[in-house]
Amino acid sequence: MKILLVHGEDLVKSKLRLEEIVHNIKEKGYEVKRIGGKENVNLQEVTRLQSLFSQKTLYVIDDVDPRIFQNFVTKQKKTLEVDVIAYFSKEIGKTILGNLPKGAKVEKFDIPQKLWTFLDSFYPSNVKLILDLLHQVVEKNAVEMILAILSRHLRDIYWVKTEPKTFNAPPWRIGKLKRQSERFSVQKLKKIISLLAEADYNSKIGKVDLLTSLDLIIIKNLNPTKSNLQF
Repeated sequence: MKILLVHGEDLVKSKLRLEEIVHNIKEKGYEVKRIGGKENVNLQEVTRLQSLFSQKTLYVIDDVDPRIFQNFVTKQKKTLEVDVIAYFSKEIGKTILGNLPKGAKVEKFDIPQKLWTFLDSFYPSNVKLILDLLHQVVEKNAVEMILAILSRHLRDIYWVKTEPKTFNAPPWRIGKLKRQSERFSVQKLKKIISLLAEADYNSKIGKVDLLTSLDLIIIKNLNPTKSNLQF
């Protein structure tokens, strides 16, 4: 089994890299089969079909549950002759990376440290620092990327706050998310996530400026004023 694993927190760059690889593989005459992140997808069964066809096939395993992927690799890495790209829109732990077959390649895409600081600082009563950091990171990163990463980060905070047992991530990250989640109510998280999605849509249709929208969402929803405490 030949595997290339693409992962990391910079989901914009990692996704662009994935599509670049897939395009290049298609240019070489490969058929590309994508396997999406279905909850109970059977990777062994899907990839076993490779032996029935003569055409070269590349399987793109796109954001499946890391535990399903680890089980697949453990059972198939010595017996299955397929070419696989495994893509994860987050950092994959050392256990899975250490279990990859010999010769597997890994490409990791980390987000800039300043952007991490922005995400870690995003909580109520911290408006001034959040705005300062936002305008620093937007100097070197597209605001669309910042919005996407912030939205996913808040989704993870909400996930850890409401269903922590189902969230799969390295212990250090779960701990940080739990501590940050304690600064939010569930209602506040849902509201901000919804406002970010609305801002994203409105910016795409040219209705609003995205950076201005982010500024306003932060000012209106993270200030500890009486009006903002009404959920």
